[in-house]
Amino acid sequence: MARNRGVNPGRTLALVGGLFAAATTLETALLNLVIWTSYPDLVPFLTYQAAVFLFAGLGFAFAGILERFDPGIPMRAGAAVLAALAVWAALAEHWLGHRPLVAGFLNGSGIGLYWWGFNKQWLRATAPRTRDHYQRLHTFTASTASIATPLAAEMVFRTLPRGEHPLLFGLVTVLLVLLYRTSRRLAPPSPEPFDWKEVPPLSGSWRGLLGASLLWGSRESLVLALPLVFVYVITGTETASGLYLILSSTATLMGGFLVERWLTARSRRRLLWLSAAVLVIAGLGPTLFPSSVALYIFGAANALAVPFAAASYGAASMDIIGGLPQADTHMGQYFLMREWFLTAGRLGSLTILMAGALVLPTETAFRLGFFLTAAGCAAFAAGFAPVVQGRRLGYEN
Repeated sequence: MARNRGVNPGRTLALVGGLFAAATTLETALLNLVIWTSYPDLVPFLTYQAAVFLFAGLGFAFAGILERFDPGIPMRAGAAVLAALAVWAALAEHWLGHRPLVAGFLNGSGIGLYWWGFNKQWLRATAPRTRDHYQRLHTFTASTASIATPLAAEMVFRTLPRGEHPLLFGLVTVLLVLLYRTSRRLAPPSPEPFDWKEVPPLSGSWRGLLGASLLWGSRESLVLALPLVFVYVITGTETASGLYLILSSTATLMGGFLVERWLTARSRRRLLWLSAAVLVIAGLGPTLFPSSVALYIFGAANALAVPFAAASYGAASMDIIGGLPQADTHMGQYFLMREWFLTAGRLGSLTILMAGALVLPTETAFRLGFFLTAAGCAAFAAGFAPVVQGRRLGYEN
């Protein structure tokens, strides 16, 4: 294809990842606030979060079917679904806010479709010798992009005290359209057979990766759902939530810069333990001392440390999956199985917190959620450290 001549797929994917981070950072924060202000109670809010992650897993699986028609469809379809959700929210925010399952279905489906396409493109565009380099570039690009939209949101919040959400959802739509256009520059991955009945056996590093995915998912869902809304609950203003986003995004930028400088195949384990220590301590802060200051500190510490853990997890995941039998032709099954473990972890922690919200006061339930993030991160590091930096990755371990 002529349009793909001279295109560096690794750099193009890093740009795509940056656009996705910028768009979804803002869209996720806005939707969380819309759902909470429509139903200011943890149970319906957590129901929305569970719907997002459930349909993300199902969307990830559905992408394997779509790929039979055109391998380039899943990523572009994910961007289109998320853009449609942003347009809908801009035009009918109140209606959507009172239908959390509809919002969760669209948000989760779009995310699942996107990540299927991105992961497959990423594994094919990088090799073990270049993967850490491109992982550093992607982390830095996504970190840089994710600070731009919170800054824009804060400016809008201060300029337009009312009616600012449609403008911000419009910005999300523009970013997703740019993502769609940029992704078309990539040559689509080769189609592959997709048999639901084929399940790779659990052994070696693959088993360690799936266990780590379960634990990472259990932490991820709570961190994405709780802090921003808890800031709003404590302060009662969206401006404070915007400040939280700016602090966390600035720390993410710093973390992405450090990852870009430090991440190598040999440093993955050290960075994993370092980030885990920071994340556990950060999670205990709001657990023991719930306040806006503790939440701001949590947001900054969490955002600074997550790029290290996420980059180590992402790079090692690609090495492990790339080293499995028939990875070239059965990549979809491997990614799908990992996604199911991530989804199980996400839904498991949300279910525990939802059960707690039924019997505990709201503030105590929030504190339980932060404790679960700390415990999940500690377990993730302990389980993933043995395989994150092994000399031999795959079934031979």
